[in-house]
Amino acid sequence: MGFKKKQYAGFGVILAFMLVTAVVMLVSMNHMKKNMSEIVQDRYMKVKMATEIQLLFSQSDRELLAIINDEKASGTETAIQNITANRAKIESRLNQLDNILNHNQSKDILAKLQNEFASYMETEEIIINDASTIKRCRPG
Repeated sequence: MGFKKKQYAGFGVILAFMLVTAVVMLVSMNHMKKNMSEIVQDRYMKVKMATEIQLLFSQSDRELLAIINDEKASGTETAIQNITANRAKIESRLNQLDNILNHNQSKDILAKLQNEFASYMETEEIIINDASTIKRCRPG
């Protein structure tokens, strides 16, 4: 085999290795992209639900302030209805999160959150009852 043929053969082998490397790299990148998309979609739903829960808590807090500050019975009724609706939505989101969480640490945090939510609901009831009592005792 002559020198030129050896050069062409060497060059061909290098091109073949480069082609194989490029194909392996593209397949690996495609696989990584697919896995990352799954991770992002999985986490997006959990973060979205957590954000919704946070917004519902904020809405309930505003409704409690409205109950405390509002002197109209109709406003209090509406606020109580909104708080009740928010409670149902929060419980629903917490149950949904409980079904989709896949790490023990996440489930422990969710269990703590559910316990705190129960305490929060008791505090809401106390505030609503106290505000109603104060409004009934006010002259006028």
